[in-house]
Amino acid sequence: MKYCLFFTLLLAPVFQLITFAHSSTEAHHTFPVNSTPFPNPFTDEFAVETMDQNLKLEVFSVDGEKIPSTIYKYHHNGQIRYETGRELSRGLYLVRLLTEGETHYQKMVKIY
Repeated sequence: MKYCLFFTLLLAPVFQLITFAHSSTEAHHTFPVNSTPFPNPFTDEFAVETMDQNLKLEVFSVDGEKIPSTIYKYHHNGQIRYETGRELSRGLYLVRLLTEGETHYQKMVKIY
């Protein structure tokens, strides 16, 4: 019984965190048309093309730490292209796109 109580006290916060993370990302899992980061996986950099002038792009490690990234913004034929990822090392990242009142997440993999 003592071990069962220890197990419950130790893992209850972990299950709550997993449930919270799943429910918060589940509500924001789709990207607007033409705003999905590509390519995935990427080697040098990835891009997002959108019409949204106010798009904000952020990159996070799998530990949840925000990674300072240089984001290049180009205008072409009414579209805006955001490029980043050059300074990232090989690994798994979480990209957050903030648009008007919406937040979208995408897992990205840098392979080289």
